[in-house]
Amino acid sequence: MNAQALADRWMPPLRASPKANIFVRRGQIFITPRVKRIIDLANEEANRLKDEYISTEHIFLAIMTERNTPAARILESAGLTRERVYEAIQQMRRAACHRPTGQTRYRTLEKYSRDLTQMAREGKTGSGHRAR
Repeated sequence: MNAQALADRWMPPLRASPKANIFVRRGQIFITPRVKRIIDLANEEANRLKDEYISTEHIFLAIMTERNTPAARILESAGLTRERVYEAIQQMRRAACHRPTGQTRYRTLEKYSRDLTQMAREGKTGSGHRAR
């Protein structure tokens, strides 16, 4: 299923759903039981993945955990399962582990370059002049 077809399938359930599941009264925020359940499930996913914070992948996995909801049916009809999403997250995380960090890039720069300022201080620039 292409992305546009999937987006089109979301529109009727979105139009039929309540416009807000979070309510604010006198500075306090109240959420519906369904939103609380998703946040609780997302927290469990974050703990399972050993993450400190809940982020979008945890919320998405929580939504995928629900059964008999419009979201679950639409995602399932597109061939998405909780297990496939979880595996995709794990693959992305493994790939991210192999990307160089700032510290790794710095060590690479240190390994394959020369610090001309330091060389000048040490009188090793070949100009015959020592830096003061």
